[in-house]
Amino acid sequence: MRSTLLSQEDQRICSRFESVISRMDFSQYDVVISSYGPIWPVIIGSKIREMNPSLLWVVDFRDQWLRDFDPKVERERKLYWARTSTRQADLFFRVNDQLDLIETWGKPVLTIPNGFDPEDRQEIQTADRFIIAYTGTLYRTDDLQPFFQVLKDLGQSGELDFQDVSLVYAGNNSGSFGEEVRQAGLEEIYTDLGLVDRKESLQLQARSSILLMAGWTSESDVVEWSGKMYEYMMAARPVVYMMNTTIPWTLPARDMHRLGGVCYESCRHEETLPELREYVRKMYRMWKETGKVRVEQDQSYIDQYRYDVIAGKVYDVLRREQDRRKS
Repeated sequence: MRSTLLSQEDQRICSRFESVISRMDFSQYDVVISSYGPIWPVIIGSKIREMNPSLLWVVDFRDQWLRDFDPKVERERKLYWARTSTRQADLFFRVNDQLDLIETWGKPVLTIPNGFDPEDRQEIQTADRFIIAYTGTLYRTDDLQPFFQVLKDLGQSGELDFQDVSLVYAGNNSGSFGEEVRQAGLEEIYTDLGLVDRKESLQLQARSSILLMAGWTSESDVVEWSGKMYEYMMAARPVVYMMNTTIPWTLPARDMHRLGGVCYESCRHEETLPELREYVRKMYRMWKETGKVRVEQDQSYIDQYRYDVIAGKVYDVLRREQDRRKS
């Protein structure tokens, strides 16, 4: 049913746009970039290119479009789409090197990561509580229970006073996050803000003592940094990344030290759980003694994800491709 509804929605939107683009003058443009997901922007991009062969058409993938947990019917629909709609593309962008595009027709494929706008950076704020915040989406493949168990253990050992601690969620998955909190028995320190606007989310990050993120990866579905992590990089706050993974040493595990954070991996539970516990204990003690927390970051690593840096790279790529086409 979900696949059918998605397909009908794509078709409905495409039908509406086709009548619009048929009346548009594309002679003033050099490039059309269609970004996935969902599917319909790429279909519209193919229509625009069909009507305007001189345009450079870039198909951009911001998400892994084929997932392990996709139902069979939806997988077949996406496979059919991938082998038909993108045939005339000149160039493919993907969000990371691990993203599998299935069919690129021998055309160039470049990795253009997500990132952050430095103008969104908030001033770090002090808070009278030790705030642990999760801002964003929680997926059914994510698992926060090891982190919650660390909180309980530190509380029971007296190394962390729950009267100081606020566990805060802001996003559109309050039900899922709240259920994880209830399973862990941490309702007494939990605050659910629900879905908030972007500015409020960034301000919450700026006054938090720990930013919490969850992710997953497998052999066939490799996830690198989540989109929310670029905001967390920008916030310059301590980060705990909970990776539910069958593959050891994922990108967050390898590079989290560059952000001054810590990464727990489920497949390395015995090794990474003590590191997670010590990190939380250290941040809490720092906050308790000084009223604030701080981290050492590799700024050159983080700066590669600035929007202005990424935009410059994209511009250079498009200019080179345009010059190649003209020669």
